[in-house]
Amino acid sequence: MSHKAGAFALRGSVCMAACRLGVLLVCALSITACALFEEPPPPQPRSPVPVAQPPAPSAYGHSAQAPATSLPAQRQQPSTPPLGVNQPPTQPIAGAAADRGGYRLGVGDVIRISVHGEPDLTVDVRIGESGIVNYPFLGDIRVIGMTVSQLERTIDRGLRGDYLVNPDVRVLVTAYRYFYVNGEVRTPGGYPYVPGLTVRQAVTLAGGLTERASSRRITVYRETNPSVPVEATLDTVVEPGDIVVVDQGLF
Repeated sequence: MSHKAGAFALRGSVCMAACRLGVLLVCALSITACALFEEPPPPQPRSPVPVAQPPAPSAYGHSAQAPATSLPAQRQQPSTPPLGVNQPPTQPIAGAAADRGGYRLGVGDVIRISVHGEPDLTVDVRIGESGIVNYPFLGDIRVIGMTVSQLERTIDRGLRGDYLVNPDVRVLVTAYRYFYVNGEVRTPGGYPYVPGLTVRQAVTLAGGLTERASSRRITVYRETNPSVPVEATLDTVVEPGDIVVVDQGLF
């Protein structure tokens, strides 16, 4: 009886093990089948790789290239000649050609008035503070502020008809009035004006700049408007009666 019970128990264990093995086999087959028939996931989109575009053709049939960028070439600044005695100012011009461009007569100018063929009507005179010149037959003429051409026409009208038929009047500036240079120059003071004079030449006449002078701090006071200072450079044109002031440099 015990022998049969043992055989029965063994048979039951074998059956139980066979069932478990069958279950494991079925599960494995199911997983394999699912893996085979499962749809693969959709591919993820990739970022497009930029592709170099060919250059557009130009109007001449060639590829248009971007212009090369380069730094502008540095301009060569002209060297400024030193101030010295080797730079004489422009000499006075004989005749009234320089004055006919707009030069106005002022106190201190020396003029010669002449009439062709009439030596008695030749007068040399310096214009005084009154600005009046006394001329034969015409008396006092206020000449200050006039140009040479205006004075010639004034005298011509006064002489024509009553004294002369066709007078040929000439006015010549034989000596110009002074301009002045003050401040940081070696010999400040007044100097006779010459046509075309610049601040550089005016400073040269005044002996040049001192060691403390600044060539960038120059002021000109015009005779026509002395209350308004004008900033100037060494190339600024000086007019008769002007006052040029050279200041010290900033140290």
